[in-house]
Amino acid sequence: MRRNQLSVSVTALALLTLAACGSQKDAGPASVSDDRGVAAVDLPLTGVRWTVNSLMDGDKSTSLPAGTENSAHLTFAKDGTVGGSLGCNTFTATAKVSGEKITLERLISTRRMCTGTLQQVEAHLTKVLDGKATFRLLHRGLTLTGPDDQGVVATAERTPAGTPTPIPSGQR
Repeated sequence: MRRNQLSVSVTALALLTLAACGSQKDAGPASVSDDRGVAAVDLPLTGVRWTVNSLMDGDKSTSLPAGTENSAHLTFAKDGTVGGSLGCNTFTATAKVSGEKITLERLISTRRMCTGTLQQVEAHLTKVLDGKATFRLLHRGLTLTGPDDQGVVATAERTPAGTPTPIPSGQR
């Protein structure tokens, strides 16, 4: 009798464990702890202002040149548009997201004369945003990679309280 109770308990525990694992696919963004032990959740692509902090060329990543920090940023809106700053000029485009792929079309920007390192950042980001790109989200980070293996790494802006900066609906 005791052996049957133990067998039933082990079977029930195994079924509960399997049920919990199977329900995670609908549970939303993954949650892990950061280096302070605080739960870190992958942010969504849309509705977050992403500030570019590194340029990628193949598997090589370099920080933005001195004096260009915080100059380039982008925000993907739920309505299928993306806008922001290329470093010197502001821009807008349409963005069709499918899985980890983004197709960017109709990139329109202002035409300010850019020189030096701001022009380098702008040219790099414009190339990444021209056509098809892949993206990867990890916690507060976004990596965009164009078909020629050039890309950018961006970080979600934070308010002083430590939460991602909400984007007012008029600026999306």
